[in-house]
Amino acid sequence: MISSAHKAHLSPAHLVYLFISFCIAAYSIGCTERAPASPQSIKPNIVAVPTSGSTAYMLLGPEKVALVNSGANPAATEIIQALKAHERSPEDVRAIFTTSPHRNINAGAPVFQQAITYTGIKDHRTMMSDKHPKALLPKLQARLSPRPPALKSINNVYAGDHLQTQGFKVDVVGMPGVSRDSMMYLYEGILFSGESLLIQDGKLKLASRYQVASQKQTIKSLSRLTYLQFETIADAYGEVATMGPKDISAFLESFR
Repeated sequence: MISSAHKAHLSPAHLVYLFISFCIAAYSIGCTERAPASPQSIKPNIVAVPTSGSTAYMLLGPEKVALVNSGANPAATEIIQALKAHERSPEDVRAIFTTSPHRNINAGAPVFQQAITYTGIKDHRTMMSDKHPKALLPKLQARLSPRPPALKSINNVYAGDHLQTQGFKVDVVGMPGVSRDSMMYLYEGILFSGESLLIQDGKLKLASRYQVASQKQTIKSLSRLTYLQFETIADAYGEVATMGPKDISAFLESFR
């Protein structure tokens, strides 16, 4: 005979909780237990640094360093090691351009206390950990995880901005969809697409995780890329391909 105490563990509420916990655990394993590869130069003074769940990109200036995203590791160990390999230090990192506030993309930002972190205005509070992400699994993970360290300095960016900061000239491309105000960045002919546009087996692919926009809205946003000038796309997971606006046009045409 099953006691009432045991029956309580099988209630619908407990089953829902167990299901959610399982989803979060599976998501966390997928994002944190992949062994990082070695850093790779994708262009002179631009280095892809794989972390446990995503890739950060180091932009090496004459004196200062900028990052496009800060990786999944809260200690930013892989980025610090890559900086040392290029005779730089964490104090040399003066700008972090975030494509989204998700922790599997930007957990390492607080390590770089001399840096200004740039994010879309609607993602500002999420980046500061004052507001949870909108999508279900990132929101649940944020609620159940310890509060991350605070960023020292954070500035808002807007679609169409032409940033000249810390010796770097970066164009901001608005691409809401994977977060409230997700962005892409264009620097020296490379489009850093974050999670908004992925590369798989050498082909373009829409994001499947965190999508908070409809496919129609996403395609409309991506159509802006056809008016830009770039010859390389680098996504949030270290996939890099020689592609330009014509490839974007052909990709979008497949949805019509």
